[in-house]
Amino acid sequence: MDYNQERKAKDMRTFLEYYMPSYVERISFPEDLTKAVVKADKYGLPKAILFPSKPKTSSVIKYLSTVFRRRLLLVEVVPTKKNESIMKGYGLSADQLPALVIVKEGTGEQVVYEGKDFTRRKLERFLSEYAKTEAVFKPVDASEEASEEKKKEEKPVHTEF
Repeated sequence: MDYNQERKAKDMRTFLEYYMPSYVERISFPEDLTKAVVKADKYGLPKAILFPSKPKTSSVIKYLSTVFRRRLLLVEVVPTKKNESIMKGYGLSADQLPALVIVKEGTGEQVVYEGKDFTRRKLERFLSEYAKTEAVFKPVDASEEASEEKKKEEKPVHTEF
C-alpha cells in the first residue's frame, strides 16, 4: 500500500479509511442476513445488528469490527428498500435510524442500544457487555466433538490378566 496523493489531511483520511480493515458483515439483501445468522450460530457468537442511516460503513464501525472480531458478529444492514422488511422485523422504521440491536447468543433475546450518540467509546462499552470474553476460532459443534473425543481417550482401558 503506497500513498501517492496530496499531503492534505482530508485526502490522507479518505485513503486510510478506504484501506482500513473491516470485518463487518454487510447485508444488501434479506437473504444475506440469514447467512450471517447461520455463521454466528455456527460459532456460537452473539449478533450486533447495526441499522445505519447512511449506506457507507463508518470508520468507527470498521474499528469496532476489528476489536470484537471472533467475539461478536457485527452485521450492518444497508438502508435500502429491499431491507425494509428486516427493519420491520426488528421493530424499526426509517426515522429511527441509526439503531443497534444485540441478539444474545442462545436465548435470542434482543437488546436495543438506547444511546443517542454513536461514538466509539459508548459503542465499545455497550458491545463489550455482550461480546464473548475469549475469541472463538472453531465452530461450536467441532469444539464439542473434540472435547468428547478427549474424554473417550482419557477413560482407562480395563484388561484382564
